[in-house]
Amino acid sequence: MDWGSLSAFVAVAERGGFSAAAEQLHLTQPAVSKRIAQLEQDLEVRLFDRLGRQVVLTEAGRLLLPRARQMLAEADAARRALQDLGQDIGGRPCCAALPRCTRGWRWTSASWIRSRPMPRCWAATWSWR
Repeated sequence: MDWGSLSAFVAVAERGGFSAAAEQLHLTQPAVSKRIAQLEQDLEVRLFDRLGRQVVLTEAGRLLLPRARQMLAEADAARRALQDLGQDIGGRPCCAALPRCTRGWRWTSASWIRSRPMPRCWAATWSWR
């Protein structure tokens, strides 16, 4: 069982067919069929009853669907957490500007800085007068 097969399974179940799932996943229909066949082989159960172009979840498929959604959501959350791990900005950011150089810029920048999720953020300007 792999993430690609689980994604294909959820897409087929939600879209009601292999072609629609393939379109959603940006894959070919045979690629989606292959993923489902591999998943069914790995789990040793049939997940869908095929009725022409339409598919219906079997009892095993209905049992797997909420768990597959949960596994995919957890995998996505873990992936995002790991990607964000090294990207936290620490320290105290400072933005300084000379008034003549940045007439309209500093207020735009200040609002941009305030909108960032940093606990301590400030902007400063100074003048020679």
